[in-house]
Amino acid sequence: WYRRAIAQLTDAETIPFFESYESKIREMCAYCCKSLNTETQKCCVECRAVCYCSKECQAVDWKAGHKKDCVKSLKKRLRAT
Repeated sequence: WYRRAIAQLTDAETIPFFESYESKIREMCAYCCKSLNTETQKCCVECRAVCYCSKECQAVDWKAGHKKDCVKSLKKRLRAT
């Protein structure tokens, strides 16, 4: 949803703000928003678009909705039907 929102932006002042925001998002756990340690972070194996501070956060976020948002997971589900 985030990249789609950025793609719809046309305001020259707003785009750099969101691009800097995106780089900060990549430094935080997608579930609990803690700072990520590059040595211990866990990224989604399917899409690599989100990372987590722990395996626990990854599992909870998967069940909480990333499973539906994950592009590769969605493609697998569509092929199975």
